[in-house]
Amino acid sequence: MKELKKLLFVVLAAAFFIGLFILCDKYSADILDEHSSNINPSVIGSQSKGKADSTDSIEDISVEKGILRMVESDYTVDIKLVATGEIMCQNQQLEQAYDSLTGKFSFADGLKYLKTDVSSGDYAITSLGTTLAGKDKGYKSTVYGYCAEDGRYNSPEALAGDLKDAGYTLLSTATNHALDSDVSGVSATIDNLSAAGIEHVGTAKSQSDKEDYILKSNYVKIAVTGYTQDTDEQDLPEDKSYAVNTLDGLNQTKVNDMVSHIKKLQKDNDYVIVMLNFGATDSDEADSDQKDLAQKLAGAGADLIIGTGSRAVKPMEIVKASEEDGTQRSCTVFYGLGSIYSSDYYSEYENLDTDISLILSLNLSNSISGNVKLTSMEVKPVYLNWYNGLVQPLPVCEAKDSDHFSSVLDEDDMTRINASYKNTMTHFLKGTDLKSEYDKKTFSYTVPLT
Repeated sequence: MKELKKLLFVVLAAAFFIGLFILCDKYSADILDEHSSNINPSVIGSQSKGKADSTDSIEDISVEKGILRMVESDYTVDIKLVATGEIMCQNQQLEQAYDSLTGKFSFADGLKYLKTDVSSGDYAITSLGTTLAGKDKGYKSTVYGYCAEDGRYNSPEALAGDLKDAGYTLLSTATNHALDSDVSGVSATIDNLSAAGIEHVGTAKSQSDKEDYILKSNYVKIAVTGYTQDTDEQDLPEDKSYAVNTLDGLNQTKVNDMVSHIKKLQKDNDYVIVMLNFGATDSDEADSDQKDLAQKLAGAGADLIIGTGSRAVKPMEIVKASEEDGTQRSCTVFYGLGSIYSSDYYSEYENLDTDISLILSLNLSNSISGNVKLTSMEVKPVYLNWYNGLVQPLPVCEAKDSDHFSSVLDEDDMTRINASYKNTMTHFLKGTDLKSEYDKKTFSYTVPLT
């Protein structure tokens, strides 16, 4: 499919430029004769971006050369994709979002400091570590009809609309919490996301539903799919196996099916993103199972893997792999971006930075040849700030290098912000040869990837 698209693109471009050449050449001779005495070839040579120099004669500077230079130039389309840590909704957030006067929930205040960064891209994606099954439809109904107990979550439908308002456009619903409200909760979650205008990947309402999503921009097709390593020992009924893309604890048959799926996506699209809920939750390091699976997916054709489900940021990696025909390729792997919106806080006992997550702005570039590459990214650490009982994630560097959030930060907050300001990027890039440069104007770290 990609080869046919490239061939069609080249044929159409060639036809356009040949027609343009014939049209322009028809009139160029008369114009050249009329104005040649007023044209200095050395000036034209010095101003062109091509290889012409002051020795070119006026006859050498033709419409044909100009067209060839246009065709040979690297025409690109840039796409900015924002990816963030996971969205959770625990009891404290439920309590904070509830308005006893209206009987309604709003998470807008909790998400308001994320909106500028999340909405800055062409697309914004994350994973949803809860269900939206509806009031009194979850495992329990302990907080005004909703629940975040015993590791099983069901959150108010209003969360979907507030995530949309914050800038999110697509969520992976294939997480270990996908079945927290049983199979019926899978369908209800999809319906509530759709009603809010948010796309999803990784779960389905029926066998015929698509579990992937294709982002299209200027003839570029970016496939996004979602999988989860497990569903916290909550089993799918055999006749509902389509509902969640689960690997059943890295079952080999399931893994092989996933690899086959990625190969097909790679064949039919220009770039493949896998959102994968995997690895140890309470760890800030990638384990061997994560690395092995990432290697398999890279070989199958995955270009980018966004790991979800970790409570803390894990180091990234550029994985090298060989396709079946021997072609060498690379895959960028983010093993864990933390939880950007939850009720977590730093625990000295755990010694785990569960109050820190990341916002990534990923710059994808597409050349006229059809090769999509991740060329660079901007990274912003995020701190889960508690203020007057309200959880409000806010950007770490902006908090440290400006007074924008001084009214909601105390001394303990600044201690955590200073620690993450110093250590997060070092940990995130650990084991790679990548370098980051901090831009104090944008409060972000730029990391070149090519």
